Amino acid sequence: MKVLISGANGLVGNALCQALTAQGHDIVKLVRPKAGQTVGANEIRWNPAKGLIDTEALEAAHVDAVIHLAGEPIVGLGWSSAKKAAIKNSRVQGTLVLANALAGLEHKPHSFISASAIGYYGHRGDTELSETADPGHAIHRQPRDKPFFLCDPQWGPDFLAATCQAWEEAALPAKAAGIRVANMRLGIVLSPDGGALKTMLPAFMLGAAGPFGDGKQFMSWVSLDDVVGAFIHTLNTASLKGPINVVAPNPVTNKVFTRALSKRAFLFKPLAGLANSIAAPALALRLSPVGEMANALFLASTKVRPVRLQETGYQFKHAELDEALKALL
Repeated sequence: MKVLISGANGLVGNALCQALTAQGHDIVKLVRPKAGQTVGANEIRWNPAKGLIDTEALEAAHVDAVIHLAGEPIVGLGWSSAKKAAIKNSRVQGTLVLANALAGLEHKPHSFISASAIGYYGHRGDTELSETADPGHAIHRQPRDKPFFLCDPQWGPDFLAATCQAWEEAALPAKAAGIRVANMRLGIVLSPDGGALKTMLPAFMLGAAGPFGDGKQFMSWVSLDDVVGAFIHTLNTASLKGPINVVAPNPVTNKVFTRALSKRAFLFKPLAGLANSIAAPALALRLSPVGEMANALFLASTKVRPVRLQETGYQFKHAELDEALKALL
């Protein structure tokens, strides 16, 4: 199978390219070369910010499927207005440009598998969420006449929920053209090579980290191996379409997560329990320079189940957190 991939150099994209290549598939990459740079034989030029893609090269490539991963990193030094615009626009505009281009091809791919995120669901406490659950911004509504950190603690991270809904809707032109569309709602991807785990590891290794807030909020995590496995499973399963939760089947609370990570990562193992007693107060996080991001990523509770993956027979490599961390660390 010939597979076109955007975001191929990212954490998930790089691992996915390696796995697909090992299985004998041909990879074509969407790239954004600098001015004057040429593209390789298995590369197609695009610039989603400007709404540009080389449709002639895309037609000539005759790809069988497309996996779309590109997007501005969510984690950073807080969410300024410019950062939030970059997060949303890179996902929505990029997906729309690609979906419209695919819809206009004479030789259309059979599948468009686009990344999304469980941020779609917003802050939902201990409610178990399947792919049929409503988006978070439809659940949590509060007047924006005061700073977000003074709102009710049940305030949902509307920015992520609204972004994820718009992100998924941007793929609709491909669906309308008869292409199978799957929206992969990724949980917290665990890998020591990038993402949240790489960011957290130094503090946990030194015993200088613990639960966020009261630690009761649910974290829906997934190992990088299972993210890759879920994408390949979806690629090969024609019945999988629409939203697909890419999370391990056993979400845990933040307190359980930090305890497990301390056990595996702390350099002074006998004191791991003591290190895990250090907590970051919720209000302090909300008042910090990274407050809105912290509220959405670290304090929101999202208990998600991978119903569609399990219904179609996907077997998780890492179903339990401790076994995943043991394999990763």
